[in-house]
Amino acid sequence: MNTHAFLRRAAAAAAALFIFAAPSPASGYPVFDISNWLTAIEELYVAYDQIMNTIKQIEQGYEQMQHAVEKAKSWEFENIRWDGDWDFRNEIRSAASSVNRQLNNIRRIDELLTVKQYTMGGYSYTLKDLVGAGDSDKDIFDALGNTGGIIRNSYDGAVSAWTNELTDEQKMAIWRKYGLTPKNYKYMQTKKAQLKSLSDKIIAAATDEAVKLQTETVTEMTNGIVSSALEGEQTEKELLQKQILLSGELINQLNGLGGKVDRAAAQSAWKNELEEQSAQAELDAVRVIEQKSPHPGALFLF
Repeated sequence: MNTHAFLRRAAAAAAALFIFAAPSPASGYPVFDISNWLTAIEELYVAYDQIMNTIKQIEQGYEQMQHAVEKAKSWEFENIRWDGDWDFRNEIRSAASSVNRQLNNIRRIDELLTVKQYTMGGYSYTLKDLVGAGDSDKDIFDALGNTGGIIRNSYDGAVSAWTNELTDEQKMAIWRKYGLTPKNYKYMQTKKAQLKSLSDKIIAAATDEAVKLQTETVTEMTNGIVSSALEGEQTEKELLQKQILLSGELINQLNGLGGKVDRAAAQSAWKNELEEQSAQAELDAVRVIEQKSPHPGALFLF
């Protein structure tokens, strides 16, 4: 995680603490639990870092096997006696192909999480962006904010129809729990659902590749060629067993990441809507004052 992203997080947290420190339960306006939001975001960052570390470990294991295969290619084949038509060089080629394929698989998972772009609300994101390790203006909170205006323009009629069907008690329940009007609550849920759909696509694609990686690791052995070339280091079997365990752990981590994205998205969407609602309320208040004042410009004279 780069320093710039870390500083942005700290600045966002400080801003959030300032924004949400004022309201009190006595006013009937729910206080946004900043600690829950920060915990959800931090859990997401940690989960992503664990996944990237696991990917790196798997890659290093296959690179070690690849190095062993390359070393085997340097053997003096003219001094080796072949058993009938069996040529050991074919085994080396087979081993090289298998290991290279596994390296491509694990690097594809890395690419799906860090490079491949997915579109939401006219903006493109990677999972790396959403967790704050990519572009500085594309984390989860920014993504929710970026889609706000588009959703309002596209869904305004549908949202109004939905809110009109609510009873007064339902509207009051939404206000008491979230501090949001039913309309803004619906926008929050819509943005959260869009982000969930986006993240699910990324994670599902990476998980499919991880399952494929583990399946090939289990089924493909390199006929002892790697073990022979390692000469006393970890045997091929030991390395492959480690890779199987790591790829299984990676699958579990990817599956768990989806839930952490959902939780962070829910908290961030709520925070985003509270900020937008608060900003709109301030603008409305200024307009009312200006309309009542015969000289609006006098408000800004000190």
